Amino acid sequence: MEKFGSCLMKLRHSRRLLQKDLAKKAEIDNTYLALLERGRRAPPRPIVMQRIIDALEASDEEIALLKRMGRITRLVNAIEEHEDAEGALILIKIAHQISSLHVSDLERFQREIEGFLDSRWPAIAHP
Repeated sequence: MEKFGSCLMKLRHSRRLLQKDLAKKAEIDNTYLALLERGRRAPPRPIVMQRIIDALEASDEEIALLKRMGRITRLVNAIEEHEDAEGALILIKIAHQISSLHVSDLERFQREIEGFLDSRWPAIAHP
């Protein structure tokens, strides 16, 4: 399953931007961007996400993709951190299936997942 970092890297490469150039345009640290792309950092919060989107001059479709991948990556990371094998397997299978959903369907699905997480793991439901 593709995660946020690889999606971000593909978009950066499609713009023929070096990491340092995108980092400068987005006003973020180059090391932080490298860690994001390698999946060593969680997807950024909305303010930083918007700076990256603006720096990439992303299309509406690309914006939706980045945001969707950010949500999926956060969900998978949260599941992996809590080592609930059965829940992780179920939700990872779901994450694979939702990668092609329309944004409005994904937002509805995200609300449902957050409700599930809140009931199962209250500490991680709302990062």
